[in-house]
Amino acid sequence: MTGKVVRPAMWATIGGQAVAALGTILQWIAAPEFVKVVPAGLGYIAGALVILWLDRRAFWSPLAAIALTAWIFLGTGEMLGRQLSSPNTLLAAGNWVMVAGLVVSAPAGVIALVINRATATEPQIPPLSPRNPRRPLVITAVAALAAVEIGLGAAQDFDLTRPGPSLFLALPVLVAVVPGRSMILLSAVMSAVFLEASFSYAGLGGRLSAPADGSAFALDVLQLAGMTVMVVVGAVAVGRGKRIDTISR
Repeated sequence: MTGKVVRPAMWATIGGQAVAALGTILQWIAAPEFVKVVPAGLGYIAGALVILWLDRRAFWSPLAAIALTAWIFLGTGEMLGRQLSSPNTLLAAGNWVMVAGLVVSAPAGVIALVINRATATEPQIPPLSPRNPRRPLVITAVAALAAVEIGLGAAQDFDLTRPGPSLFLALPVLVAVVPGRSMILLSAVMSAVFLEASFSYAGLGGRLSAPADGSAFALDVLQLAGMTVMVVVGAVAVGRGKRIDTISR
């Protein structure tokens, strides 16, 4: 941990995510017809905001905001540009507010990481080290995310230009190498959002109830099981509450 003090850069990181969340809410109000349950963008940003708040004194927690910001910008692409210039004034305003919040949050997160690095006094515990009390959660998370990658990736021909296969290829690596629980929590957020989208938009429920063939059914079950386990692992990581992270040199 970085000590008792939450630095201004960290508060700016949290504040930027809060502004971005407000922007996604404005988008939801402006175009509710495009959303069945909760907007994916709001799920991502709200998840990052919760992670930042819960782990605001932890060394690596700013990485959650940086990663989510990169994900939103890379994942939305041309759609974000169209929405920024939308004739729907509230929708455009919501997108501009979201972008403004993210543009503040991500650089502030980088600054927070740099400061943490400069003021570090103790070595950190690697996630897979036997000395890490959270090691069983790390191993379970890596296995669950690998299952999602196999199930979802195989269904999409492991096309890394698509969001699902590329995301769930990167997440287990982050969980395995980044100390602390922030990457576990980030993976749980991403899994929860993808899980909701799989039922709301991708027709996973219909495929499971009336499978077209055995192999497709097995892949659907595998990704569903992996995402569900990952959400549970995230809840356990929150429930334990005790921070056991130390700062890297």
